[in-house]
Amino acid sequence: VFITCPSPYHRDYFLMACEVGLHIAVEKIMATRLEDGAEMLKAINKSGNMGIVCQNYRYLPPFVGMRSAISESRIGNLDNCLVVWRHGAHQIGSYRAHLQDGMLIDGAIHHLDLMRYILNANPVAVQAYGRQPAYSWSAPNSVVGALVEFEDDVFVEFHANWTSHNNESNWEGNWRIEGDGGALRWDWGWNEIVYSWHERYKGQNAHGAAKAKRLPLPRCPDSQKRLLDDFTEAIRSGGQPPTSPRDNIYSMALAFAILRACRSRERVLVADLLSEAGL
Repeated sequence: VFITCPSPYHRDYFLMACEVGLHIAVEKIMATRLEDGAEMLKAINKSGNMGIVCQNYRYLPPFVGMRSAISESRIGNLDNCLVVWRHGAHQIGSYRAHLQDGMLIDGAIHHLDLMRYILNANPVAVQAYGRQPAYSWSAPNSVVGALVEFEDDVFVEFHANWTSHNNESNWEGNWRIEGDGGALRWDWGWNEIVYSWHERYKGQNAHGAAKAKRLPLPRCPDSQKRLLDDFTEAIRSGGQPPTSPRDNIYSMALAFAILRACRSRERVLVADLLSEAGL
């Protein structure tokens, strides 16, 4: 069964599908409360059925390309990352305009999941702020800035705004990833990833401009097709698909950790939220 209704209703339909023994594909975000996501995860595990969360952005060429470049050690040991997502008034009149914290849990959940995928790491802690501009058409918080600490002491700066007047980045956002051996850059609309490095950081005390190489985007099947192919293969083999509820609960936890940090203005440990949810 495919659950594609507005996210506040995901939990109820998901649990009903578990009860009748169905394999389940559910749209992101899995649930609008982390406690509900934990309940859904326990239900799908108990049922023995297969589940998948439709985080199809993982299969888009720029993100497959950046993950590959990192896994090939092109930029050495990871250090920091900058992700900027600006989006305009495209959801006016939709249920997302009235969904509490909809920008983060229904939009930016894509980018939070991509951080985990590209960096191949889980979040540890978050500091964040949220803002609601006077001209915003959506429910709070429509502008969020966050500093996310990942495993292996990698930091991600994330700026999200879906009431932007201009300079939009479409849904995919703009990405900068730095390591001790170079950097990767991809902006929305580019058909290549820019890989740059400076010899002085490689022990050669060189001067002048950084060097750069353009990496063509990999050829990838349609992202939705690839997601469903992985789902089908998992059903046949009994393995876990890349975006299973078991994996995706960490993307959810990051979203709710950012929300808690926005409200408390304090550093929030992701493990604390998972523990409170019974995980």
